[in-house]
Amino acid sequence: DTYYALAVQVSGNYAYIADGGNGLVIVDITDPTNPSQVGHLDTYYALAVQVSGNYAYIADRENGLVIVDITDPTSPSQAGHLDTDGFAWDVQVSGNYAYIADWHNGLVIVDITDPTNPSQVGHLDTDGYASAVQVSGNYAYIADSWNGLVIVDITDPTNPSQVGHLDTDGDASAVQVSGDYAYIADSWNGLVIVDITDPTNPELVADMLWFTLFGLHYME
Repeated sequence: DTYYALAVQVSGNYAYIADGGNGLVIVDITDPTNPSQVGHLDTYYALAVQVSGNYAYIADRENGLVIVDITDPTSPSQAGHLDTDGFAWDVQVSGNYAYIADWHNGLVIVDITDPTNPSQVGHLDTDGYASAVQVSGNYAYIADSWNGLVIVDITDPTNPSQVGHLDTDGDASAVQVSGDYAYIADSWNGLVIVDITDPTNPELVADMLWFTLFGLHYME
């Protein structure tokens, strides 16, 4: 039982939990039938977590990006911090960069070559509220709330540019990329599947609407 678990990342024998106002909680899952908390670090309001190497990267809402040294999971310590100008809602790490879905501030790209001294190197204002980000290859895929899916070319992290967009009818809150498809959690609109073979021209594959009043499922 944690305080307010909002996101989780598994690495090795540990689960790292973004626990809202309780910060980062680290759980030993060596025996999945008997998980136990072994570490904790209080942050402002942890919304999302990404683990890479010996560090956990926390999207910490108004507090921006918090980088935690988890070399010893029983004694996590803050290694670095960067105040973003928006609300850090999600974080994805790829190579030497952390990509932040920064709510009304859009996409923020942070150089984490030195985790103790992160620095902002790129920014792109999206039209909606960037609530989730997934990086695949040279592109970042943004769940941009009412604005749907936004695809950003990050070949040059210092100069990101929007190359594709698809209005998803709902409120895009999460995105996962696998192969040639992006899967979007679109709030009341359910699951939206998008063909991203050509990132500059994303195409709707399936739009699943749930009509709870009638108990019907519709796909187009």
